[in-house]
Amino acid sequence: MTRKFKVHKRGFTLIELIVVFSLIAIVSSIGIQTFIDYNRKQAVDKVANEIVSMLQTARSRAFTQVKPNVSACDTDLVTPSNTETLQGYRVKVSVSLRTYTLYAVCRTSLGTTNEVQIAQNKPLSSDFSFTVSGANWFTYEVLTGAANFHMDGTPVVVTAPYVTVTYFSKQRIITVFADGRITFE
Repeated sequence: MTRKFKVHKRGFTLIELIVVFSLIAIVSSIGIQTFIDYNRKQAVDKVANEIVSMLQTARSRAFTQVKPNVSACDTDLVTPSNTETLQGYRVKVSVSLRTYTLYAVCRTSLGTTNEVQIAQNKPLSSDFSFTVSGANWFTYEVLTGAANFHMDGTPVVVTAPYVTVTYFSKQRIITVFADGRITFE
């Protein structure tokens, strides 16, 4: 007499397990890369927004003639005939130092220009970089809010200089126009 055994299929074959784990690995790696790209985009957007905010602060203060709280643009107590008037506000972008800073710009009655730092140097973290095209000093004039441009102190005539902020492969380009408008893409 022969006995027949019933064969019960329980579990998965090795091929099925390999296929499922391969699919999980592919989907996970795509998800992780998407998450990393999203975080990098957010980081570069944050820095670009901070620079745009500083530029907008300079433009707004110049347009409304807000004098700085520090003793800039006041009468010179040593030489009372040397009075200073607010000329505008300037944002300096230093590629080599990897910083950007806000200044008040005052003109003395003797014809010289005085610059007073209003905000602390804002440094970039080590993974970020700046590049500039056309100008790295952006000065907004009192009342008009129009922008003048300089490259390391030398006046330049450009229509729309820009600053590029880069973080790994992500970039944001901040453009400043002569009429004072600021855009970034």
